[in-house]
Amino acid sequence: MKPQPAAAAFFLGGPGPPRPSACQRTIGRARMLQQDRERSEGARTLAKTNYSFEKRQRELAKKKKQEEKRQRKANRDSGATPPGEDAASPAPDPQPAKTG
Repeated sequence: MKPQPAAAAFFLGGPGPPRPSACQRTIGRARMLQQDRERSEGARTLAKTNYSFEKRQRELAKKKKQEEKRQRKANRDSGATPPGEDAASPAPDPQPAKTG
């Protein structure tokens, strides 16, 4: 009879990998239960950051700023003063005529 390779021995019903002892199974089960408790508590974990929401907010702020800039340029080019600047800037005082 020829010696079989290790893989063939496994498929042919060879000894296979060693089985864990009862002590090792108990320790593995205790570790699994501890991990389950930690997952269920949830108090130790922080909430995940919603990066897509933050990105959308930045994009909206950027669009708003660009629109305001476009409005200012359009008002400046047309020669009209933007609303709100009428009351903010006082009218220049007329200079008295020089007598001399």
